[in-house]
Amino acid sequence: MAFSSRTSTVRRLSTFCPAHGLARGDAVAILSANRTEFLAAYFGIMRAGMVAVPVNHNFPRDTIQFML
Repeated sequence: MAFSSRTSTVRRLSTFCPAHGLARGDAVAILSANRTEFLAAYFGIMRAGMVAVPVNHNFPRDTIQFML
């Protein structure tokens, strides 16, 4: 994916989060496989002033539920 396209995705996500009730300083979990989309989510959340919390998708279900 081109850099300009990725930048556009980051911008859209950074406006999507506040529009859906998230505020600056909120922690937002990202449950994702190791994909390039993870980076767009991470930087979009950070750009919106929120805290990105990566969650390993290989963790057992009960561990993920405990973390969330």
